Amino acid sequence: TQLYQFEEDERRGDRTLALKLGMRLSLNVAIGAMLVAFGLFGWGGVRAGWGTDGESILRWLVLGGAFLAWGAVLLPWRRSFREMTPEQHQRGMYRGLAAWALTDIVVLLAFATN
Repeated sequence: TQLYQFEEDERRGDRTLALKLGMRLSLNVAIGAMLVAFGLFGWGGVRAGWGTDGESILRWLVLGGAFLAWGAVLLPWRRSFREMTPEQHQRGMYRGLAAWALTDIVVLLAFATN
């Protein structure tokens, strides 16, 4: 479910994973999934032979930029979720979608040009 619809889904009696987990745990799972994903991207970079040459450094930096984008979305959201309105949660979801798009582009460019 989309976290900004959390209250609406709950009111309607929907049974979603996010409602079962709760907002805090849902955000914790999202942070954990992001850490696993970027760990795997990093492992993939090592397996692809990325080292410390100029081209590899650029790949590491853009991958790190996507990681920071996710951190900039998820960590403040996790810290402030209790005080956020549904509209603020919706903005968080849109920021997450932007981080996702950025990650897709970065991973595609970093690995497709190898």
